[in-house]
Amino acid sequence: GFVHGSDNVSGTLTAGIHVGINDDETEEHMVVIDQVMRGGVPQRMVIHRGVITEIGDVVYKGNDAVAYDLTITAMTPDGGGNKTDEYIGGQ
Repeated sequence: GFVHGSDNVSGTLTAGIHVGINDDETEEHMVVIDQVMRGGVPQRMVIHRGVITEIGDVVYKGNDAVAYDLTITAMTPDGGGNKTDEYIGGQ
């Protein structure tokens, strides 16, 4: 439900899953992105209120995992504060 919204996904793996693809807005999610910078330095970005605002083309290729090209827009938290927080280095 992250990409297309939980109201647009139904079913089970046994019975089959249906994904309705439409222009409905998706729900807000907290999004955490972990990556490794040069020299093995860890970096974590936390988007407190993220909304998917654009979905690119999905390419299905052999045995590769399906990847979605997403644009996530960080919304201002209720009551103000940071849209995102970044943590670099450390444990």
